[in-house]
Amino acid sequence: MSLESACLRGVPRLAGPLLAVLTLLSPGVARAQGDKDLETARAVFIEASRLAEQGRWDEARERYRLSLRLRPAAITFYSLGVVDREIGRLVEAREAFQAFLAQPSAPATVGYEAPARAAVAAIDSALATSHQADTAAGPPADPTSLTAPPPVTAPPPITAPPPVAAPAPAIAPEPIAPVAAPDRTLPLVLIGAGSGLFIAGMVTGLIGLEQAGNATSPTDATAESARTKGLAADIVAGAGLAAAGAGVIVLLLQRAPAPPRAASVHPWFAGTSAGIRIQF
Repeated sequence: MSLESACLRGVPRLAGPLLAVLTLLSPGVARAQGDKDLETARAVFIEASRLAEQGRWDEARERYRLSLRLRPAAITFYSLGVVDREIGRLVEAREAFQAFLAQPSAPATVGYEAPARAAVAAIDSALATSHQADTAAGPPADPTSLTAPPPVTAPPPITAPPPVAAPAPAIAPEPIAPVAAPDRTLPLVLIGAGSGLFIAGMVTGLIGLEQAGNATSPTDATAESARTKGLAADIVAGAGLAAAGAGVIVLLLQRAPAPPRAASVHPWFAGTSAGIRIQF
């Protein structure tokens, strides 16, 4: 028994071919085209599919061939290839699968293209093995080792891949605020104003001393003016020292980025002049 005429054993039968043919050869298309052969080819295809479901391969093969003569269709070529493969007509099966693959790709038949290519490759391998076996006068290759193409069924729906989640936005680190230097305006104003008041008080006091020296008696106008200037000098100088001292204290208590330098206040006297020297 040759390889081409051997029947494949244990191969799943043709199942559910009507969905594709109803899509490709629908009555609506037949009425639109006004082609009676199309309607007949559809009916013959359905009959052939039922025969294949019952395992009546030879009868199914003849009905598929008749459907192709009436109206060639890609799904009919594929179905004929499956039947020829079942009954061991490997050369005819190869031709039918190749005719199916030569048809334009369509959504209703795209799911059968990969099985058809696999079937052609398996048939080519089997025929080559059979040829080598015949040349060596050995036994033919076991055709049951071939894997039959799947029956004509509706291709599985194409499931869209899950959406790719957008990457989480990077969290920018919070900017680090620069360390602000302490505001030294207030202490410097206090120190400056206090120094000015102290100097004004000292000057007023010296003027009062000079007038007191020029007075002719303790009760005259000059003496009274000198006493007034002395009192005012004490008040102004005291207020100036208090303001300058407060400014120095505030300046020392303020925190700076770097350790503050020690500040010192030194009063000075030179003859009839007096003042305060501040060091930072």
